Amino acid sequence: MKKSIHLFAALTLFTTFACTPTEKKADVPPPPTAPLQQAAPAAPGEEPKTSGEIVQGYASGLTGAAGKARAAGAKVEIDAIGTAIRDYQFENSKYPASLDDIKDRLSPDMDLSKYVYHPDTGTVAPK
Repeated sequence: MKKSIHLFAALTLFTTFACTPTEKKADVPPPPTAPLQQAAPAAPGEEPKTSGEIVQGYASGLTGAAGKARAAGAKVEIDAIGTAIRDYQFENSKYPASLDDIKDRLSPDMDLSKYVYHPDTGTVAPK
């Protein structure tokens, strides 16, 4: 009986360690990488773009991205102001008289002068 228990324990240990993978699988593909973008060649009969035109196109793309980022930031701020207004109304059963009443509920670096507040409806909008 003792021999069968020892044999069973040895077989269990052997199976556990012999069948456990110890190396990382090599069949996992690497993460995808973005292809390098190259400038499009000029069309036949068309002169290639000057460096000034390339820089101007790049700058206009950055300006558009900056505008989108500002708009997204304004939406986040308006949402935060709206939440503070609703919290104030819930606690006081009325809308705040001005945005100064909820200033302590908002980020200290938020510029409230960029927004128009309507105390009769509790709505806020960008100027």
